[in-house]
Amino acid sequence: MQIVMATLILLVLASVQAARWTLAYCWSSYADLEADLLSHATRDAYGIWWSSLWILSAGIVWLTFLPLGMAHWLCRPVLLSPHLEATKWPSTTLPRYVNAPVGISLLLGLLMIALSLLFTYQRNRYYLGTFMGAIGIVILLAACWHTLSAWQTQRSINCSIARQRHQLSSWLSNTVWILLLTLGLGLIDTLGQTAWLWLSMWKLLALWGGIVAAVLLLNRGRTWQDEGSDNGLLKTAVIWLSDRFGKLPLNWLSLLLGCGLWMSLAVSLDLILLSFVWPSGWADPLVLANVERTLQAEHFALMALAGSMLLALLVARYPSFLNLSGSLSAYTERITRTYLGASNHTRFEPSASTDASEASEPIQGDHLSLEDIYRNHLAPIHLIHVCANQTVSLGEQQAQSNRKGKPLAVAPGGIYAYGKSICWPHEATSEVSRPLTYGDWLGISASDTATDQRMTRDLGMRLSLGFANVRSGHWWQGPLKTPWMRNDMLRRALPTQLYLLDKLKGCFFGEQRPYQYLTGGGDFDELGLYELLRPEAQKQRQIRLILSCDFTCDPDYRFDALANLTRMVRIDHGLELKVHPHAHNEALLNQVFCRPEDFKANAAEATGRCAVMLDVLGTERSVGSGVASHELIARIILIKPVQLPNMSVDVTQHYRRQPHFPQEAELNQSEDEAQWESYRQLGMHLAGRVFSNDGMPGYSHKFWQVLLSGLKS
Repeated sequence: MQIVMATLILLVLASVQAARWTLAYCWSSYADLEADLLSHATRDAYGIWWSSLWILSAGIVWLTFLPLGMAHWLCRPVLLSPHLEATKWPSTTLPRYVNAPVGISLLLGLLMIALSLLFTYQRNRYYLGTFMGAIGIVILLAACWHTLSAWQTQRSINCSIARQRHQLSSWLSNTVWILLLTLGLGLIDTLGQTAWLWLSMWKLLALWGGIVAAVLLLNRGRTWQDEGSDNGLLKTAVIWLSDRFGKLPLNWLSLLLGCGLWMSLAVSLDLILLSFVWPSGWADPLVLANVERTLQAEHFALMALAGSMLLALLVARYPSFLNLSGSLSAYTERITRTYLGASNHTRFEPSASTDASEASEPIQGDHLSLEDIYRNHLAPIHLIHVCANQTVSLGEQQAQSNRKGKPLAVAPGGIYAYGKSICWPHEATSEVSRPLTYGDWLGISASDTATDQRMTRDLGMRLSLGFANVRSGHWWQGPLKTPWMRNDMLRRALPTQLYLLDKLKGCFFGEQRPYQYLTGGGDFDELGLYELLRPEAQKQRQIRLILSCDFTCDPDYRFDALANLTRMVRIDHGLELKVHPHAHNEALLNQVFCRPEDFKANAAEATGRCAVMLDVLGTERSVGSGVASHELIARIILIKPVQLPNMSVDVTQHYRRQPHFPQEAELNQSEDEAQWESYRQLGMHLAGRVFSNDGMPGYSHKFWQVLLSGLKS
């Protein structure tokens, strides 16, 4: 990711240098300003060479940010009727070009400017006059922005005062982003110029070495939050610092680390540009005083801009960087080798190559297409559940903050996503649009949701882990085309860089963009039951019994995954999930089943109660889907991992070595043999306990009697 984003950063910095030297050549006053900033920096030892972009930032605040904020309060609607209902007032009242607040603002602004002209001629009131003039201009610009927004709203279909205020809020939001970009460029340019002015080459090499060391540290120590990891390098460092300085604000530390890494990369690129653009190879104020040398510097800056633009466009032509720079490809290969390669008979033939014995590398025949998997209609149906990330709505506002995206299910015959069924893609125009194999879909579905969830919530995690290429998602150009899909000119020119920038910002547009970011299904529904409970699918599949294993990291047994599924199923499907009223009290069954609120006490005592029985019921909202209110349509057995009595010696030893077993965090997906086998053995024992209670007489009959009672045949 660093190389791809470096091309975009280099292009922006080269544009700044080209604009600066062009302006210095065409406008002598600006050249004098740049020369004064450089002269002030060289007067003192290790002085700061301030960037002129700070003046641009102040201009943005003065001319757009403050006036737009004030214009929002000047909106006064025209009432269409004096008896208008309160609920219809915001959407049916019309904006005016000029109203009473706007008129007062114009008079007040002109009065402030007149007073400023009067005070500027008085020496002792010069600064007061300047301040009043600046305030007067802000007030006048606020009236102008209000009039412009009213004109823009009058041209739209939905002309209302609410639409005008939304337009002003949208302009203000864009202004904030431009202001933050300008402030960031000003900081980068200031640090780069100051470092180039005073630091030696050895110190710069030490800076770049520190960046490389930080990246290696993040890649090696990415498991610092994995409570059950022995090799968590960052985790050990955090614990050591916490013991000596108390609890650390990890969110702020990760933000400082991420900003520092990207800032160091940008400053390094700025140093290269400065060394190339300045004709003398070092900072000399006389260059800005000489027109010929300023023109020479302008030519160098334009050459740097052309080269950086060519490099950025070249990288943008290879969207495969989107997926090759992440960690999912290696994890997908391991998943394919583990689950599909184990049944590949060519691996066990006497003539097989030595690669066939590798535990992590797939061979020919391990990769299966979706058609190969679903060709046999008598075989079990595999539904693969992934999450199509979408955090930005059509109006470019944040929507559904508790949902990371939309569910996408791979099923026989096609893919179900965004409320519609689409066929499998068969044509590949690029690496991103190639048809995914069955192993690819499995790798995406089982990817590290813990890392992506932390990166979605925390800007610092996105910046720091993104710099270290710690990403477990997959960019996919699906066959779905929608009328509201946007692909502007800038995104068509630099798709690779801008999609990675979306990832760093945590802004995903889903079906509004040609490329969608797919992550593990746990980002939407960690139990994988959302698609099975969809009423339209229920009618076709006639699913009555569902077995689900909740192996999410839940050491306190709060059942967050079940609560999230219950909420989404109620909102989206109109169904209700309720705990079976009698299973936890029935004789024999009460040794295995219990309520979610009883799990923590039972897990601590190792009683062996490891499952919850749930009823899927219809509500009044599901009548339109053909499910009557309070109708029992399915029953779910939810198995929760707990410590069972009388486990084998190796599982008991693993629990002693890893006290958080079987609730270990998901961040570290490089399981060793002991961890893998311990979870496999525990799963077998849990299933045997739920269905037979270790062979207890009468349990199976009672189990099936309660489980099937009330269900349609």
